[in-house]
Amino acid sequence: MAVVIRAATPADLPAIVAIYNHEVLHGVATFDTEPWSVEEQTGWLAAHQSASHPCLVAEEAGTVVGWGTLSPWSSRCAYARAVEDSVYVHHAHRGRGIGRACCRRWLRAPATPASASCWRGSRRAEP
Repeated sequence: MAVVIRAATPADLPAIVAIYNHEVLHGVATFDTEPWSVEEQTGWLAAHQSASHPCLVAEEAGTVVGWGTLSPWSSRCAYARAVEDSVYVHHAHRGRGIGRACCRRWLRAPATPASASCWRGSRRAEP
């Protein structure tokens, strides 16, 4: 089945929260120690609806199987084009390139800071 990468909507928030909370409780990819609630994350999702700081979901057969965001790195103006990326994939769907697909979408989108320059180690990453 094909995975579709698209902009997240409020209807995706329960799946986003469930995927994230699994990592909070069972993984090491986040420094959060308490699970999120859907209600608490409504404002967070609203802040990730711009072209420069989007929230994307990876959907397969109508089910959200992963998600990713670009968030501001710092509020200082010199960092206006710098972003922090976060990608989380449902534990049952890992190892299939879903996270990579989210990152590629950012690199190809002309309005995102990630498309201007993305560095992996000491060389530029290609979309």
